[in-house]
Formats: sequence, C-alpha cells, structure tokens
Amino acid sequence: VEGVRVYPQTVTVTVQVSKPTQTLPVKVQVSGDPKEGYTVGSITANPATVDILGDLGSLTEYPVKTIDISGLSADKTFTVKLASLPGVTQISPSSISVTVRILPLQKKSLTGIPITVTGVPAGYTANLSTPKIDVVALGNSTALSALKNSDVTLSVDVSSLIPGAPPSAVPVPLVAKAPDGIQVVLPSGGTTLVTLSK
Repeated sequence: VEGVRVYPQTVTVTVQVSKPTQTLPVKVQVSGDPKEGYTVGSITANPATVDILGDLGSLTEYPVKTIDISGLSADKTFTVKLASLPGVTQISPSSISVTVRILPLQKKSLTGIPITVTGVPAGYTANLSTPKIDVVALGNSTALSALKNSDVTLSVDVSSLIPGAPPSAVPVPLVAKAPDGIQVVLPSGGTTLVTLSK
C-alpha cells in the first residue's frame, strides 16, 4: 500500500507439522483346533482396520496376537489388545474384537481320486495296486458345497524304497492335500501298495 511501511520487514514463523496416520487391515491368526467334530466357519475382526501413526516400513497388515481356539465347540468373541510395534507411536483403536464362528463338521464322499507317484528311481516304473481311491472330506457346509474332486490331491513318495529282485509290493503312506478348512479321511491304514519294476 502506497505510503505504508512495515516493521520489521522479516518475521520467523514456526509451523507444527504432524505425520499423517495410515490405515492398515488387521491380520488375525489362530492356533489349536476346535473340539473333535467341529471346524472353523469364519474369523471376523471388528473393526477390520486400525489407524497407525509412526514408521511402518514395509508393513501392509497389522498383526494381532495369536488366538487359541483349542477345544471350542461354539462361537466365541475375543477382545484382543493391539501390541505396539517398533516405530509405531500410536494405534487406534487400542483393542479389537475377534469373533470365531464354529460349525459342526459335515461329510462329503469323493470317488476316484487319482494317486500321483513321486521319487521313482531312474530306470524303474512304479505300479500302484490301486491307482485311484475314494476318500471322505470333512468341513463346514459352505466349504464342502464348493469342493470338487480336483481340489483334493493324493500322492506317494517312493524315493526311500529299495528296488528288490524279484519286485514286491510295499505299503507306502498316502499324502493328501486339500483347500484350507477341509480335512481328508483316507481309507483304513492310509497307505497304498507300490511295486517298483524295471
């Protein structure tokens, strides 16, 4: 403005800068198994995210103290206090509730599951007494309704077998793999006869 002078001509201004908070999903882990005949239907955290202030580094999920579900036969809600991690100065909220839904196991029969053989010595052929077997899958109704035969794999590892002369059938343990939440019940003994021959 013409005719106006300002003293002093320079000033020092202090501005307080706050680090922004970051929102991360919580990562819930459980240990133990429900009571025999039951399975975990779902695990729900409330709230599902937390606001963090501090240096998170490469952290993309906030870990929650492992919850022991051993022996549960009914739904249960746990209150879990969130532990502070190195570099974290503030967590909001300081605790969350975790609800574990427990469901009775149900059965589903799967027929004709093929058995894969691994570890066959060079120059030999592995012959199975039963190339395909029937198994029973255990799980909650939601998991079983979506389960297909191709979701379950069976295998035997014969790398520890010593080829004999003449060839003889040897019982080898079956290894079953299935989606999370599914248990596979193998036939009595859980083995199949394998013969190595040239």
